[in-house]
Amino acid sequence: MNTEKREKELIKENKMKEETHGTCPRCEKEMTTFPALSRRDNKTDICGDCGQVEAMEDYYKERWTDKVYWEVK
Repeated sequence: MNTEKREKELIKENKMKEETHGTCPRCEKEMTTFPALSRRDNKTDICGDCGQVEAMEDYYKERWTDKVYWEVK
């Protein structure tokens, strides 16, 4: 089996294995890593980046993003 063909097969396998965890309700992006738990209601899954932003907002007691503060629906 030639190297190029095997490389294409491995890429295809990895794409198939990539799982998603839904869409982040805060930034509306696809979550491809394990979700974080929102600090706003302790039950909503959000992406890791938004989880980090929420943690920093709580720590510094100020907003870190320019977007309108999101409310858990």
